[in-house]
Amino acid sequence: MQEQVAAPVVASPLRRAGAFLLDVLILTVISFPVIAAFGDTGEATKPGEIDPTVLAVGMVVTASYYVFFLSTMSATPGKLVLGLYVSDRTGNRIRPDTAILRYLIYLVGQLLMLGMFISAVLVLTDPRRRAIHDRVAGTLVVVGRPPGWEAGA
Repeated sequence: MQEQVAAPVVASPLRRAGAFLLDVLILTVISFPVIAAFGDTGEATKPGEIDPTVLAVGMVVTASYYVFFLSTMSATPGKLVLGLYVSDRTGNRIRPDTAILRYLIYLVGQLLMLGMFISAVLVLTDPRRRAIHDRVAGTLVVVGRPPGWEAGA
């Protein structure tokens, strides 16, 4: 008799939003000392203008955070806290190349602003709750822990 594997349970928009907000909070805490060490070059000349070095450092920190955690644990700390992970279409952990692709598409969507709006609409209306970056990378945000994940490991 063959054992049936349950289909992954897709994360709700509220849990996804909560995980995103936790990750933003963590990134903010991480970014301040890094930007203080590497940024603030004084290149911004007008009030309200963003120093390009600070922007670049912030982007590197953010990219490193998402790609590192998704590549190694298939979840960011925010997702882990809320019991979520990013899986491939079959519920397995994602590979590093998938994590990189997913982040790059996410970044483009953030930079274009329209991508953020479209992704939000998709997450709210699509039954599988897949944003643009999930669709392109072939990923799902699901409830639970990735296969092989052990607490404290």
